[in-house]
Amino acid sequence: MRILVPFACLLTMFFAIACSGAVSGTADSGPSDDGQNEEDGQNEEDGSDGEGDLAADDDKPIAEVITVVSLNEQSGKNWQDLPVSFAQVFAPGAVSATKHLAARLEDGTPVALQTDPKARHPDGSLRHAIFSLRLPTLAANASRGVELLLTDQALAGTAVTTDALINDDFEATVTILLDGVSYQASARAALAQASNWLNGPIASEWLLRVPFKSDTESHPHLTAGFAIRSYADPKQTRVDIVVENGWAFAAEPQNFSYDAAITIDGVEVYTQSKITHYHQARWRKTLWRGSAPVVHVAVNAKDWVASGALPSYDLSLNIDKAALQSNVDALNAANTGPLGIALLTEYMPGTGAHPDIGPLTRWAAMDFISQDPRARAVTLATGNAAASWSIHYRDQNTDLPVLITDYPYMTILGNPGDTVNPATGQSEAFPACGGDCSTPYKHDTAHQPSLAYLPYLYTGDHFYLEELQFWSAYNLLQSNPHYRNFSEGLFKNQQTRGQAWTLRTLGYTAYITPDDHPLKSFFLDRLHDNLAWYNANYPQNAQANALGILTQSYVDFPAMAGWMDDFFTWTVGQLLAMGFTEARPIFEYKARFPVGRMVGDFCWILATPYHLVTGSSTDATDIFPNFLDMYHANASEDCSGTPLYDLTCNSQAMADCLGRKRGDMGGYSQSPTGYPANFQPALAISAELDAADADAAWTTFISRDIQPDYSASPQFAIIPRN
Repeated sequence: MRILVPFACLLTMFFAIACSGAVSGTADSGPSDDGQNEEDGQNEEDGSDGEGDLAADDDKPIAEVITVVSLNEQSGKNWQDLPVSFAQVFAPGAVSATKHLAARLEDGTPVALQTDPKARHPDGSLRHAIFSLRLPTLAANASRGVELLLTDQALAGTAVTTDALINDDFEATVTILLDGVSYQASARAALAQASNWLNGPIASEWLLRVPFKSDTESHPHLTAGFAIRSYADPKQTRVDIVVENGWAFAAEPQNFSYDAAITIDGVEVYTQSKITHYHQARWRKTLWRGSAPVVHVAVNAKDWVASGALPSYDLSLNIDKAALQSNVDALNAANTGPLGIALLTEYMPGTGAHPDIGPLTRWAAMDFISQDPRARAVTLATGNAAASWSIHYRDQNTDLPVLITDYPYMTILGNPGDTVNPATGQSEAFPACGGDCSTPYKHDTAHQPSLAYLPYLYTGDHFYLEELQFWSAYNLLQSNPHYRNFSEGLFKNQQTRGQAWTLRTLGYTAYITPDDHPLKSFFLDRLHDNLAWYNANYPQNAQANALGILTQSYVDFPAMAGWMDDFFTWTVGQLLAMGFTEARPIFEYKARFPVGRMVGDFCWILATPYHLVTGSSTDATDIFPNFLDMYHANASEDCSGTPLYDLTCNSQAMADCLGRKRGDMGGYSQSPTGYPANFQPALAISAELDAADADAAWTTFISRDIQPDYSASPQFAIIPRN
């Protein structure tokens, strides 16, 4: 199947630098029509078996292939000396602290590889890095496999500097016309003071933030961020621009309406009129000086699952190709311009099974499993759209997201008096709105998607890292400071699902924030504080309930939403799989609840209704002492004179009493977003991490007769990693 021109345009818009992504299929056909995933992320044309040696410049052999990526040209252009950058995650120990990485093509040709390490595992081995290379040739619509191999030598050479750009008269400017006044932000003047994001002989990238200035003043709210990535030839330079209305403490925050224009080297390359820029929001545009490479980078999804960085999605799924095309058609019709939100749900608190909700969104899960460029376009577009919500509070003193350790009484919720710091006598509230602060988008924590994590893993783009950090920082500060225990940022008083998704996002952020980033310890400490609280109040608390249920949340006992609790169980299990060993006590405690509903005294057919009765009163401390009592409370229907709980589990008599087929768990059991589907990640992670009786529970669950089709909606299609 050939990719249509509008889709190629989307790829150009959304694939930052060299379009991280992947696709199976032949070199000239685009996505594979049979929907099959290539084994180990390799293309059929590779012919590579992951074995063999590569001679480095000094003829030392390189023996071990760590992973394989496939570079897929998407623009229909023949390339020589093609610049490509992409990011990779690695399992602990795969690339030790004393090793480096090299690259070779599928035909054995060595290719110089620049590595910019970003995060390491506790043992010092590489966790996440950005790689840059120059591909000698890549034909239009073709693919080439690139193997990453261990070596003892780092790439040598003089790093690309800003001098070449400056000497080549590079300039990038953003101009906005606001209330008849022209403001301009220029990259060239600030390049000398920029900080490095990438630094090497193949590519360097510099980060800078500049104000918008008129002839007489700087705008008090609007700024432009530039990420300038230049390869050895300064004519091949990516210009990534973010326009932001996000200063946290500037007086009278509000929306602004303006026309915008971007020029590179004096040539206007982008214009947009009548932009309404919502307060605490931002928008992104990525352009190139010179021809823009549109390359889809296919990763080996098995290796990524093995790293622990991502949920253990079922990679045997054949993602529905009609759904892939439908998604990109919808993306073509959606608002993906400044302050648009692509396919995301405008009103997060709305009821129903949003495609946004899950360990990853529906589109990101489709992307990760299929490695299809159509799915990648949606993943990156929704990552860009994360910027449109009014959650971006940047501290002018640090140029970083506002932190609750600096302002422990700051909050979005609560009364004005709650924000007064008794140590200083000063309110730490944000300034009051100074005009129109309306927005069509409503965010919350109970339905919050994961938008930026996977795009950052793929691309290493600083923009996505900041989005991830902004959302985590907002989740920490938004609640009443007294409820969150001030600077600890505890999530314990939110809805159960809100605790799950905010803890998930915090875990992703703490895991992947670069080691030398000033916020690394902040996010790690907040994760520690939350896990310490859960451990102290559940597994280490002799008075905690025996079923493994969260009780410190907005729950109307004696009934509770087991599926929300299951979200939380998966979250703490995923944190443990990522290497946060502090999560083990709370995970083992929480695994009791999904496992206990599948084995022993509880019949698994009744494990996943909307509500489960878990106690005999409205008192959250009055929880049943065992699963048998809980089962009797949930299976008390009269079945021709016999209580349901006295019937054999999953018998025809039980099915007749319930009005279902045998093997039907109810709760929309055939839906990929039904309650059994919501249950699946918790049960899978319990089996993966060897929770007591979890293997038997998983075997029963995965062997049931009635299961959903995840091919078009796989966000809950998680299986044990082992």
